[in-house]
Amino acid sequence: MTSRSMRSWQLLPFDVPRGRRKLRRYLGEDEAGWDARFRSYLGDDPATKGTVWLRVQPASMRAADLSFRV
Repeated sequence: MTSRSMRSWQLLPFDVPRGRRKLRRYLGEDEAGWDARFRSYLGDDPATKGTVWLRVQPASMRAADLSFRV
């Protein structure tokens, strides 16, 4: 699939260990403290729930210096 801003995208099977690593990075190591919605992605069968990764490949990227002086 393509559009003006994206070169392509893919739906990939959900990888539970990778998902756990990503969530730990942002939500912390203690999974008991995570919202139940996030824990369910790791405990439920991805094929049954329809959980997938979305990989996008942009057609172009822009960088800008948004820093400022105080």
